[in-house]
Amino acid sequence: MLVGFGFLQFYIPGVYAARFARHFQAAYAPAGQAAAKVKAFPFFKLAHGQIDHLSLAATQVDVGGITMDTLTAELTDVQLAGDLRQPGAGTALRGIGTARVAASVGEAILNAYLTAHLTDIMDIELRLHPDKVTLAGRVRFVGRLFTFFAEGDLVPAANNAIAFRADKIALEGVELPLLFKESAQAVFDGFSFPLGQAGLLGQLVVSAVNVGEGFAEIILTKEG
Repeated sequence: MLVGFGFLQFYIPGVYAARFARHFQAAYAPAGQAAAKVKAFPFFKLAHGQIDHLSLAATQVDVGGITMDTLTAELTDVQLAGDLRQPGAGTALRGIGTARVAASVGEAILNAYLTAHLTDIMDIELRLHPDKVTLAGRVRFVGRLFTFFAEGDLVPAANNAIAFRADKIALEGVELPLLFKESAQAVFDGFSFPLGQAGLLGQLVVSAVNVGEGFAEIILTKEG
């Protein structure tokens, strides 16, 4: 009997993990891949949608209108709103205890997003480096186009988003004084995108942005 229980304790969570990964991939990463691990003891609590620990790793995940290259998640005390045993059933999370999600995205995707959403700026070129983030292009002001160059960083922003915050802004090669720099910052506030609602992962908070060479890693969390 103990052997049978031990087998089911290993086998049933694996079945649920595979089903969760398939649902997540179909809904949020159709062009990528997804894999999951589920821990639940005893295993029969899974029948009620209860998971002690859920791990997820996926690629090409659509979050907030941007395709993330990779996404990993660690969630505890998960309560499923749907039933993974039913084909086509919804699998949104009704509740989670804690969560930590890391999503990475490259320059090309961010530049495409900026071009589509910052309509007042043309010829946008964003470059990501560990020590700084640069943003260059042309901006329309008082009826004419000016070239600009800005240095700054990507930071968590209001409304649970990511934004570019400029430390230095130059217009036509001339660095703006502090007063004008603060006013010009409003132009870049359009560079933000919501990441808090990461699909099946529930409502999360953007807690940090780590910038590497050519990519940014966004950390989202939920405290218990």
